[in-house]
Amino acid sequence: MLASLLALVGCSSNPLVGTWDGPTSNTLGAELHAEVKFDPSTVSYSLVGSGTCSGTLTYAGYSWLSDAVTLTFSGTPTCSGAVTCGALKVDCGQTTQSSTLGACTYIFSNGNQTLTTTNCSNSNLNNTWTRQPN
Repeated sequence: MLASLLALVGCSSNPLVGTWDGPTSNTLGAELHAEVKFDPSTVSYSLVGSGTCSGTLTYAGYSWLSDAVTLTFSGTPTCSGAVTCGALKVDCGQTTQSSTLGACTYIFSNGNQTLTTTNCSNSNLNNTWTRQPN
């Protein structure tokens, strides 16, 4: 029992570990997609420019824990980078990110290649994510 619990709280055998791409969105002419990277004990959240946009804005240093259905985020991240879309530039000085993201429920499908997060404290994380190759 203890071994299975340890496997769910951020160890490298946890199926959440890896990089996950979210869907692309278009807001005010800025085409972005979200990317979440789970390391064994930390997670980063990035907005990646695509289409006519370039660059990456990343919040790194969140801590995370999971059980079989709930994913919990905490900590105070650091922000780096910027996304540029023509004359529009979004950087750390123009964005805010909660120091504690809270929690989501999650489920895997497609052989652990698809992750769906719902009921998230930060509604931006309610998405279907696709595992990226290592």
